[in-house]
Amino acid sequence: MAVGIFLSAPNHTTGTPDAIDSIAKIFPLADWPGGMYSSPSISDCLDGSAIAATWTSLLSTGKSGFMEITQAVVEATKKLATLLAEVEGITILGSADTVMVAFETENSYDIYHIIEVMRGKGWPLHPLVSPPAARFTMTIQMAKDSVIDSFLDDLDTVLVHVHNNEHVGENSSIRAFNHLIATAPDRWLVNELAIEKALAHYSIPHPPENRKSLRTFSVEGRKLSMISDMMERRKDLIKEY
Repeated sequence: MAVGIFLSAPNHTTGTPDAIDSIAKIFPLADWPGGMYSSPSISDCLDGSAIAATWTSLLSTGKSGFMEITQAVVEATKKLATLLAEVEGITILGSADTVMVAFETENSYDIYHIIEVMRGKGWPLHPLVSPPAARFTMTIQMAKDSVIDSFLDDLDTVLVHVHNNEHVGENSSIRAFNHLIATAPDRWLVNELAIEKALAHYSIPHPPENRKSLRTFSVEGRKLSMISDMMERRKDLIKEY
């Protein structure tokens, strides 16, 4: 379990606290269909706590319970894909064989604005870049007819709103960000942005002067980041090359 918990942090995988080592270990992929991608380790970017929670739930439910949950989630995913395919203006991408449904919209609908509004309603939609689309991940909490019906009702309301307001999504932050990622002529810049995101995620707060530990759980401590230090050292490394 100790290995699983620490796999995702780049400093832990290398065994060294050096920021430059962390940067060198991060793998970015500018042309990933899902958008901006970076992985801090060979085990991808799965959170260690998620791995631990998954193992704990498996021990709690047992094999039979796990199989029942899996079957319910897969069946709900297929049902959602079938119902989405019946919605005017929606096209399903790929096959919804496991726990994800991806769909795109006609030109008259702004998919990124739809994602933004649906997120505001509490739905976990994620943007895709190539092609511009949305991805929905099914969970056991959502694998219920009432939840699926609520999702479709909200989506239908948003589709009507977007269709009747041609310029409604022009100020969408999700649209602007993903358009930048998709159209940037220098793909190196996209990789750099992905690395910066990973560094921000794994940055360690500066400790108070009276503490020897590098970690702090206080609100003020979390506001103090080592990202600036990393950037300065990174600039020096780039100059060397």
